[in-house]
Amino acid sequence: MTAQNFAAVMAAELVYEGGKVDNPKDPGGRTNQGVTQRVYDGWRLANGLRKRDVYAMIADERDAIYRLQYWDAIKGDYLPSGVDLTVMDGGVNSGVSRGSKWLQLALGVTADGAIGSVTLGAALGFPDHDALITDVLNRRMNFLRGLSTWPAFGKGWTSRVDSVRSKGQAWASGSVGPDPVKVADADVRPPEDVHPDDVGLRRPTLREGSGGGDVRVWQTVVGVVADSVFGQKTRKATVSWQAEHRLKADGIVGPKTWEAAAA
Repeated sequence: MTAQNFAAVMAAELVYEGGKVDNPKDPGGRTNQGVTQRVYDGWRLANGLRKRDVYAMIADERDAIYRLQYWDAIKGDYLPSGVDLTVMDGGVNSGVSRGSKWLQLALGVTADGAIGSVTLGAALGFPDHDALITDVLNRRMNFLRGLSTWPAFGKGWTSRVDSVRSKGQAWASGSVGPDPVKVADADVRPPEDVHPDDVGLRRPTLREGSGGGDVRVWQTVVGVVADSVFGQKTRKATVSWQAEHRLKADGIVGPKTWEAAAA
């Protein structure tokens, strides 16, 4: 158990989240130390208090919100040291469900976004927590690069993820020495994380009858309903797309078709 880590993780989060922010490019809107106005309103109402400006939030309220919204939701008291910070920060930055899925995908368990006994058991039993942290953060970076707000916030996000990796691996047990463990970038993500820019990742050959996340990625390229099933409509759209791009119009998405889409 790592219940004592909450204070250390909070200290890191407050550095990452900064103070009062109201950036028109940030979909979170008016924010104080990482707590948005909407979240603050909800927490105060749930505790029988009237709404007020999030800029007036006090430290005890802030810590209670972080513990409820993020730490307890990711089962932070039970995650290994370093992994707790990694998953917590992913949850704060991109949502608890998504942050939890990155961990679950790295562990090879069902990625349902809800951390329970299976995920905790897999995390605690993982042989190299340093490598696990790198894998989770690579998945996170793949997602962030596909966001429309990447041009505005990408540099800051990259710096933040690098800091989480460094700090998390310093707390964790595993194989990290002077340099971080290298783990191949993840090329499998939950369907809702799919973005057309992901076509640059290594992909399998797809044809009618194929299914899964890679099909969903391809469907966003050819402009059909992204239902993760390579049916007749997807095949017809593929044939048309290949013809337009002077490729063999066979309706099969192989390496040359993927390469053309990524160009």
